[in-house]
Amino acid sequence: MVKRHSVEKANWSSTREEWYQEECNKILFDKQLSININDNAVYLESTDKNDLLLHITKPKTKWYEIWLKLKNI
Repeated sequence: MVKRHSVEKANWSSTREEWYQEECNKILFDKQLSININDNAVYLESTDKNDLLLHITKPKTKWYEIWLKLKNI
């Protein structure tokens, strides 16, 4: 039985988003930071600051968007 292409693409997208989430967690851990996601707003939190990092434009790719911002910090 052959899987539909759309199912394969959905599974690949899910795996890719999990990878971006893991990479975000590594960056945050290394820099001793955390994030707070409130609706579509993502805040970067440190011991003394709480700054807006970004507004998520596509909920399906939120971890990719967050990773793009975090990798340059």
